Amino acid sequence: AYKHRCIYTQLYLIGPETSIFVSTEQLTFKNTDESTIHVQDVVFGCGFSTNRNFKFSGIFGLGIGRSSLVSLLNSSFSYCIGSLQDPDYLHNKLILGDGAIIDEGDATPLQFIDGHYYITLEAISVDGRMLDINPNIFKMDDSGGGVMIDSGTDVTWLVKEAYEALRDEVMIRLEGEQMRSYSWPDKLCYHGIMSSDLKGFPTVRFHFRGGAKLALEKDSMFYQPRPDAFCMAVNPASINNRYVNFSLIGMMAQQFYNVGYDIGRKQKTFQRMDCEVLDDD
Repeated sequence: AYKHRCIYTQLYLIGPETSIFVSTEQLTFKNTDESTIHVQDVVFGCGFSTNRNFKFSGIFGLGIGRSSLVSLLNSSFSYCIGSLQDPDYLHNKLILGDGAIIDEGDATPLQFIDGHYYITLEAISVDGRMLDINPNIFKMDDSGGGVMIDSGTDVTWLVKEAYEALRDEVMIRLEGEQMRSYSWPDKLCYHGIMSSDLKGFPTVRFHFRGGAKLALEKDSMFYQPRPDAFCMAVNPASINNRYVNFSLIGMMAQQFYNVGYDIGRKQKTFQRMDCEVLDDD
């Protein structure tokens, strides 16, 4: 039945597996000046067999691989993300090419490895207090490691030692308010409602090389999977129930920021903002 068709299987680093028919097509984009640009031979796929955990209709890849749209356009890009929990928020932005916002905000070096984007995480703080985490656990070595930043993953995954340090600090803060822990495998969850039970929860910050920071308020640190329970949006990094030595910063941690990828200068920027301010640009 699949004669003369190109079939490709993609296994995601932390996530599901999907099989697709692969083809190429010309894509047309409209520039901000209303002109158009045509990109030839863009590789795309149509999924026909996916893992049951694959709960979305498609992926717009922003990796740096040979067949990625970013590589084909030979361009930098930026995105600004508001609240991922608000389906009525209409101001999220993705900008490809010359209009990308890549020079504003705090900058940190960016590395490209096997199509992924890596940055150097140096510390994590809660309410201004640095957690007792050896920064070497975030470094790459001969067995892998390192810290990726991704736009296709929702929660953040930290190496086990860093996750446990952050988890323990969060537990101290929340147990102080006599909140009842909710049992969920490899997740820190509580009975309760975020809007009321997390009032006054302190800011968590990820500190990167060069002085760049990501500030995670409660809506970036927690999510409400059911009406009577909320969970920390940070998990220990694992694949098939085995802990791994790399970390991955997901999209929830990047909410309320414009994030720029300067491909030529190998630099990443974070600028905290309400994405609505970009509507008239």
